[in-house]
Formats: sequence, structure tokens, C-alpha cells
Amino acid sequence: MKATKSVIAAMALLLGAGAMTLSAQSPILIFSPGPAVAGSVDISRLPEKAQKFIAKNFKEVGVVSAEREYMAGLYDVELANGLELEFDNKGHIVEIDAPDGYSVGMDAVEAILPVTAVNLLRTNNYIGFIDKIEKTKDGGYLVEVEAADDIELKFDSMGDFLAVVND
Repeated sequence: MKATKSVIAAMALLLGAGAMTLSAQSPILIFSPGPAVAGSVDISRLPEKAQKFIAKNFKEVGVVSAEREYMAGLYDVELANGLELEFDNKGHIVEIDAPDGYSVGMDAVEAILPVTAVNLLRTNNYIGFIDKIEKTKDGGYLVEVEAADDIELKFDSMGDFLAVVND
């Protein structure tokens, strides 16, 4: 019985000393960067439709950067002329935004918007003043025009005019 108590006491002493040694050491901290939210991508990694859109409509303009927003499933592309493009994960254009003082070019406007919307913009002399085109969740379009008064034009998916919103 004494031998058993001695063995138990010795084990407790060893375990206690081991615990003291462990607690005296610096804690080991493991930091995880977490899920990737965004990251740079090579232009060849953009969806094929996005690559074709850029090659067709901006063949003379270089790509400055391309970034993938993993959580949103979007690709952001900045061109050398300052235009910012956003594509969904299938390569469909979601948004095009011109830098201050510039407008979205006619080729891009015609490539993004339905003919009905382009004709209305042309009739009202808004071509050359389009600052931004955004595809809406319902399939329609919002077009920001920098004219005497900044306005936003809403179109449905077929290009039919729906409303004007003054900023």
C-alpha cells in the first residue's frame, strides 16, 4: 500500500512539474488568415466571356489590375484609361464606371445596353456623358449621366425606359 501511495505521489509530482513547465512556457498561438476575401488574378484567369469582352471593346487599352472578390463571386478589372469593370463569375459585365471627368465609350455602351436603351441615350444626346452603367439584380440597367444635372436613368432588361432619378 505504501508503495502504491509513493508511486501515485511521484506521478502527481511529475505531472504537476510538467504542467508547471508547460505553463511557464510562452503559449503557442496559431493565427489563421481566415477565408480569402479578395486577391489579385492574372487576366487569363478571368472567365472567358470577360476576357473576350475586354479584348473586343478595349483592345487598345492595357489592364492595370484584376482582382477576384471571392465572397461576392465578382471580378474587378481596372484599365489603363481609368475605367473600372466588374464581371460576375460567369464573365457577364455587371458594372462599368468611368473615372471623374471621363465617360464610358460608345463601343462599351453598345456592347452592354440593349439597342432600345442606346437609341434613347443617343436621341437625348447623352452619349459622351455616361459615367456609369450598372446591371441590376432584376436584369435591368442603371445608367448614370453627367449632364447639367447628374441623373440616373433606369431601364428594364429589354432596354425600355422606366424612370429618371435626380441625384
